[in-house]
This record gives sequence, structure tokens and C-alpha cells, in this order.
Amino acid sequence: MTESVLDNPIFVRSCILYEALHRKPIDESYKNFCEKLGDDVMDYVDFEFWFYRFYGGNHDLNDDRMLEFKSLSDLPIEIFHRILNELDFRDRMILHKVSQTLRSVVGDFEVICHKEVSLRLCRDWSILNFSHHNVKYQRCDGGCMVKYEDVDKGVPLGDQLELALHDLSNSMKHPKLQLNSFAITFSSALEQDARKKVIETFHSWKWPRIRNFTFNGIHQSEIKTTLGCLNSEAIQTISLDVSRVSEDFVMNTGVYSLEQWKRAKSISICGDCKLSIPFANLAHLAGFEISLKSFTREYAVEIKNYLDNFPNKIQSGTFRSIITDPIEIGKVFNPDYALGSENSLDYNTSNFCYTIQCGPYSFRILRKADKQSIPVVM
Repeated sequence: MTESVLDNPIFVRSCILYEALHRKPIDESYKNFCEKLGDDVMDYVDFEFWFYRFYGGNHDLNDDRMLEFKSLSDLPIEIFHRILNELDFRDRMILHKVSQTLRSVVGDFEVICHKEVSLRLCRDWSILNFSHHNVKYQRCDGGCMVKYEDVDKGVPLGDQLELALHDLSNSMKHPKLQLNSFAITFSSALEQDARKKVIETFHSWKWPRIRNFTFNGIHQSEIKTTLGCLNSEAIQTISLDVSRVSEDFVMNTGVYSLEQWKRAKSISICGDCKLSIPFANLAHLAGFEISLKSFTREYAVEIKNYLDNFPNKIQSGTFRSIITDPIEIGKVFNPDYALGSENSLDYNTSNFCYTIQCGPYSFRILRKADKQSIPVVM
């Protein structure tokens, strides 16, 4: 048979139609087709498409097969949902990266729930954790190695930080993400440019409502810009482990005006830092733990005056600092105070009863009860 005839798609399709009209099994029909026209005229996949089209009653030889191709996002929602239910965590991550259209289709009905999402960053590696799923991005010669469970995949010319942030961003931007806690850790070896890129990425998100935020290795200069990008609506706990790079003990006062700071119920700022924080900026909290530059008698007087004269929500508050004279601090609250075995004393205001604990390395306030709840002894 001449090549010019075999190059004519209409002729080739008419031969397939001939086989389909005989209503024989497809394997036998394809064998007959190859014997008549040749083994290299059409592969089995294309033959199968046209055979079943003709077999089903559509005998149009001029139809363009490309019109029949549908993308995954064009599938009926019910079928697409069934496919999603069969995918594991890694496959779902890959699916989100296929295209913006597909990511939107997935987001329309898929609710993603994570108890915690965390990101740990070092100079040569990044680790993403979604609840109990770990993905590691390791710098290697010529690119990056991505590891999930027992599967390693090399990404030529890939940057470990870029890949980790891309995957994290796809998840954090999901319209139906439900997330309880978010935590990030910066290694001391992480370059300044990388730190800046991560925080800039945070600002590009529309953050979900999270209850708990943790940042290990944060610099004092990064606190305001980082907290400022969070969704303040549901924030309850802020925990910062500071890595100090200067002798700057005063935290940017703009931090205290942030809605995230005002709405939090518990704040912890510890680590390699020694801060100076006015007590009034902590009184709205139910709990706090702060590393102070110094805890002086003057600061104790500031605390006492605030407890005596202003409303507060404090249930438990701890200051970490070297206290050279705990007895002097204790006498601010009780002139007769003498250092005892428990280093504690009771202090009552018009509204609340407190236990004050003062030692050489910490000062703590514990609310015991409000005055109205204390039974009157006759």
C-alpha cells in the first residue's frame, strides 16, 4: 500500500471504521488492521480511541480527536472528588502545583485541616511539617533533593529555600485551610537574605485564622514586621525565642500597638535577649514570660502601682532576669517581707489576691482569686 494513502488520516480512520462495524474484539481488530496497513501506521492507544468511538455509533471521520481531550480540572466534580480521596499527602501537594486553575478547582471543595504547620530553616536544608508529614529539602550538587517519607526526588538547579517556600505558600494560601498552630525556626547559620525572603513571603499571604504562633531564632528587629502580617482575629498565643544580634534592649514600641499584640492572651519572649518592656503593655494578657534586661526595685514599684490602680487580666506572669536583691523587691509588696524557703508572699489589691514569687533569677505573679470569690469568715 502506498505511503501517500497511509498519510491520509481519513483513509486510515475508514479502515478502523471497517473493523469496528464487524463487531469483533478490539485485539483481533487491531491485529487485522496492522496486517493490512502495517505495524507502524497507528499505535494501539490511538486505534483504541477511534475504534470505540465508531463502535459506539459515532461514525464521523472528520472529528478532531483533540477536541475530546479534557483536562483534569474539566472533569465532573463528583469524579474529581473521588480521585482526590485516593491521593496521599504527597500527591495532593503535587496536584496543587500543577496550575492555578487546578489549584482553584481543588480549593473549591477540599478542606485542609492541620493541627500544626512548621518550617525549619538552615543554610543548606529546609524541613516542612504538615501535622505528621515531613518534607525535607536538601541542597546538593547541581540542585536540590526533596525527600518525603522514603521517596527522594532530585530537582536540577532547584533552590531548597525557594522550593520549600513555594510548597508552603501553596498550602497557606488554600482558601479552606483550617490551621491551629504555625511555627517557624531560623537556624543561626541562616543568611540574612534568606531571613528577609521568608518574612517577605509571609507578607504575601492572606493568613488563615491561627490560634498559636511560634518563632524560634527571631531577631528583635524582625518582631514587629513578622507579627504584623498575622491574622489577628483568632490569635491567642505568641511565643518568640529571640536570637539577639546587637545590644538593643528596647523592642520597637510599634509592636505594642499591633492588633496581634493587643488581642493575644499569652505572650512569651525569651532566648538570647534582655528587653525593656513597660508593664502596662503586658497587663491585658492572661499569661506572659519575658526576659528582661534588668528587674529593678523601680520596675517592681511600677508593677505594684498598676496592680493597685488599673484593671488587668493577668493570671500568671513571669519575668526572667538576674535579681541582685530579691528581699528589696519583695518589700515593695510587703515591707515586712523576709526571704523564705518558697521566696513567695501574698499580695492583695481591692479586686484580686496574688501570690508574688521573687528569687535571684525570676519574678512571678500568680492570681489566686478575685475578692468576691473569697468566702467571708464570721
